[in-house]
Amino acid sequence: ARVHPRTTLTSDLIWRMTLGGNHPSSLLNSVSAANANARELREFVSPEAGNLLNRVHTTLANLAKQSPTARNRFARESRLKASAAAIRAVLDSVNACLGAAARTMLHDAGWHFMQLGMQLERAAVTAGTLRHVLTAASTEATSEDSPAATLHFRDNPELSALLRMLGSQDAYRRLFRTRSQPLFVAQLFLQQPHAPHSILHNLQKIMVSHDAIQELTDDDQADPLGELLASTIAELSGLNLGRHFDPDAASTHGAPTLEETVVHVLDRLDSVNQLLGDHYFSHQARIASGVVQAELQLQRGQR
Repeated sequence: ARVHPRTTLTSDLIWRMTLGGNHPSSLLNSVSAANANARELREFVSPEAGNLLNRVHTTLANLAKQSPTARNRFARESRLKASAAAIRAVLDSVNACLGAAARTMLHDAGWHFMQLGMQLERAAVTAGTLRHVLTAASTEATSEDSPAATLHFRDNPELSALLRMLGSQDAYRRLFRTRSQPLFVAQLFLQQPHAPHSILHNLQKIMVSHDAIQELTDDDQADPLGELLASTIAELSGLNLGRHFDPDAASTHGAPTLEETVVHVLDRLDSVNQLLGDHYFSHQARIASGVVQAELQLQRGQR
C-alpha cells in the first residue's frame, strides 16, 4: 500500500465514492446537493454557472443509471469505466463552474459567503489530511532508525500521493524544486501564503471575505470571528515547523507535537465555522444599528 496506494482501492469502493447513491459523500450526491442549492438560489447564481453545474449533475446521473448492477467481471469493469468518466467530468466541470461564477456573478455579500465557505472547507480538508499523513512522516523523520541523509534523498510515497490528491504537486515542485520531503510539505500546506490549498492562504482569504461582508452589510458590531481569524493566522505564521522534523529538536520539553498542532488548527477551524453560523445565520436575530425594541428591553448588540 505504501509503494502502490492505488491497489488498495477496489472497484466497488471507487464506485461507491463516485456514483454510489447510498454514499453521502459520493461525487453524485455532492454534485446533486450543490445543484439543488443552486436552484434554490437562482436569483443569486448566474445562469452560466448554474448551467454548468446542472450539466455535470446530469452527466453523473446518466452514468449511474447506465451502469450495470450485476456482480460479474464485465459489470465491475463497466462500473470502473463509469467512475473514471465521472471523475473526469467533475474535475473539468466544477473548475469551469467556479471560473464562470467568478466572471459572471455579482461580487456582493452572497459571493463572499460562497468564497468564505469554500475556503473554510478547503482548509478543513487539508488539516484533516495532514493530521494522518504528515504526522506519520514526522515520526519517521525523527526516528533514530531513519538516517537524515536517506530521508533527504528518498521520495516519500504518502506525501507524493498527498500532493497529487490536493492538487498541489506542481506548486510544490515550483517552490521547493526537490522530492517530496516532510518539512517542505508541512510548510506548503500550513504556512505558504500563496498556495491555494495552504491553510494560511485559506484563512487569509476567509479574512478578506469576512471584512468585505462586514463592509457591505454595514456591520460594526463586536467581531469575535475577525479576532479569531487574526490570532490563528498569527499562530500559523509563527510556527517553527523545523523542530518537528529534526531528531535533535523534536523532543523539546513541553512543546506541542506536530499532531497536537494540527489538531489545534482543526479546533480553530471548527470555532470559525461555529462563530460564522452564530454571527450570520443564527435564528436569534441581531438588532439593526440604531434600533431599540423598548417592549423587549433590547438594544442594538443584544439578543
